[in-house]
Amino acid sequence: MDIDYVGQIWRDGPQFIAHAMPVEVASCGATPSAACLAVDEAVRLFFQTADAQGTLTEMLEDAGYHHSQ
Repeated sequence: MDIDYVGQIWRDGPQFIAHAMPVEVASCGATPSAACLAVDEAVRLFFQTADAQGTLTEMLEDAGYHHSQ
């Protein structure tokens, strides 16, 4: 499954924060690219966890994603 999201990155002291919207997942890294990799992994794990708990469809709909066939 491929899901597009918008990322926002900013510096907070020595770290860079990456925020994935609209799924509201964030992570950080020492560089902007490290923060991007970390948030990509966090988003992937967030989706895997939601799928394992049976809440993936509901979570995606709540974030504004709609299933199309």
